[in-house]
Amino acid sequence: MNKKLVGFELPNKMAYIKTDVGEELFKPYKKANQKGVNEWLKEFLLTEQNYKDFKKEFEELKIKSFPENIEKGCAFCRGEKKGEGEKNCENHHVQIDTTFSFFAYKFVNIVLSNTHIYNSKKELYKLTKKFYECFYFFKGKGVVYFDLDSLIKHCLNAGFLSISEHLKSIELIEGIEIINYTLDTLDQEEIENDIYEREDYNFVMLQKKFLLNKHNSIMRDIEYKKIEKEVLKSKKTDDSKITIPHYALYYYYLQESDYIDYFENHPQGKLYAIEELIENDSIKTTKNYFQKVYNKFRHYKTNRIAHNQVANISFVVNTMLSDYPKAKELALLELKEAKTKNR
Repeated sequence: MNKKLVGFELPNKMAYIKTDVGEELFKPYKKANQKGVNEWLKEFLLTEQNYKDFKKEFEELKIKSFPENIEKGCAFCRGEKKGEGEKNCENHHVQIDTTFSFFAYKFVNIVLSNTHIYNSKKELYKLTKKFYECFYFFKGKGVVYFDLDSLIKHCLNAGFLSISEHLKSIELIEGIEIINYTLDTLDQEEIENDIYEREDYNFVMLQKKFLLNKHNSIMRDIEYKKIEKEVLKSKKTDDSKITIPHYALYYYYLQESDYIDYFENHPQGKLYAIEELIENDSIKTTKNYFQKVYNKFRHYKTNRIAHNQVANISFVVNTMLSDYPKAKELALLELKEAKTKNR
């Protein structure tokens, strides 16, 4: 097993006084005025039942790791001695429980010191499961050791995932500001590591790589939104160039292709239909002027299919009839015919 495991070594048959190992031994790792480590683990695992399931599995693995037939020759089990310290299994309980408590406090404080991990409940739950998986029991020896290197990597990965989640929830510019500030901090730490020839315990280079990738991703998003804005602006500009002849041709081709009814078919008459149309579509003109232009194209083919209408028909084909294939086909035929007319 190529893992660097750490734990508490206890001498065989160590004499001890049983105490609550949590309060004094781990005081430096517990934040003031906060709940105990087990309460934090319950919170991290989302439900008390999840916590009980993990605790039960841990206890079962602990008992399975004890030396075989440990009860044999145990003065306490035979009833010859009553002191807790006379149990053959007690040293194993102390070693395993102490190791668990110590690294549980370590783990809780890592989480509480990284609010982005703590605030991401999904990633925190997955990370807490990984924390339990970092304990390695040695069967027949009754001891447990902890893979601290793996936990640090799991925490780093959970941090990256939770930061990614947070960056998605805020404005792009705010995300860039956060990343730039953090990169400055990491640059300073990297310089200090070089000056004092310190080992990179905080994976500075890996953090910088992650943040630079996020920076590039956000910049691509910003560029995309900029392009999208320009496209919308361009479309809006195109819309503002639509003239009354364009509208008249547009509705004519829709009517001729059976997409909409002729104005004459309106129950209240042609002029009312035109008035209703220009109001609904926010066309800036009067019903009388629109009718005049429309009638010119509708009732006089030579006015519609003419060389001076090539630009108008082309505009309607390319910008207004994209969603109406039959109308577009008719307009293209007339555009081709109009191009052949004498000026």
